[in-house]
Amino acid sequence: MSVGKDERYVVSAINRDLLKKGIIVILAIVVLVGLFSFLVKPKYFFCYNGETITLCEGRIGWLDGHPVTRFKPMAMDAEDAKAITGKKFSTIESARKDLLAFAESSIQKRRAQIREMEQKLATQYRSLLKEYLIAKEMGAKTFDKQIKALSSWLEAFGQAEAESPQKSKKE
Repeated sequence: MSVGKDERYVVSAINRDLLKKGIIVILAIVVLVGLFSFLVKPKYFFCYNGETITLCEGRIGWLDGHPVTRFKPMAMDAEDAKAITGKKFSTIESARKDLLAFAESSIQKRRAQIREMEQKLATQYRSLLKEYLIAKEMGAKTFDKQIKALSSWLEAFGQAEAESPQKSKKE
């Protein structure tokens, strides 16, 4: 008599040949992903956590991304972060240059927005500086810090009128 398969008893509900092929395919995929991650050069990108922006490095993207230790996280608003977080860079230097260009353009926009307010303040601060100088001339000794602060502010942001009273006093 010959021994054959008995169809009445099912040993496993899983097809063992299919299971072996599936494991081989999964292992092949893992090996390919591993190879891919070593062959592909790292990309750099900015990550925003709600408060700060950080430069991250990853080969696949956010999936394997981690912060670059040489880049200090910087505080940034959510609106500003949207403009810079979607980009990928090939080097840290190109990311830094792009962030610098972004910062410089943001500075220009903000300066334009507040220039009118500064001019109104400058007029008031010039008047206040004149009053501080008069008080100092009359013997007050407590206004040196305010005079220095107002003079510095007017020098940096005041822009208009020929000279501040303190400069003409020195001459």
